Amino acid sequence: MLDATGFVFFHLTALFHPEAEQAERADTAVRVSNGCVDWSVVGRETILNYPTVAIQYVSAAERITLWMSPDLGCFPLKMTYERRHGNTFRQAIERRALKVTSDL
Repeated sequence: MLDATGFVFFHLTALFHPEAEQAERADTAVRVSNGCVDWSVVGRETILNYPTVAIQYVSAAERITLWMSPDLGCFPLKMTYERRHGNTFRQAIERRALKVTSDL
């Protein structure tokens, strides 16, 4: 989900589809104004000195939790992906930011 290849591909395609980039910026602005809440809120945590809101999507087969930082334009500082095994979920992937840098 947060695969670096997908991230690069998305930004390369945005160069050839400026309307896609505009739509993504508009979506991000709405997300920031909503406090980064797209799914169910399951917690709040400070990660690397940034407050985050943990939002979660659950389906029959998987559960995805993202810790989004409003101060960073809803950039996810942590992500877990869990697969359902019977009545429980087992973590398959966890990604977390190691540091935050800014060009500003």
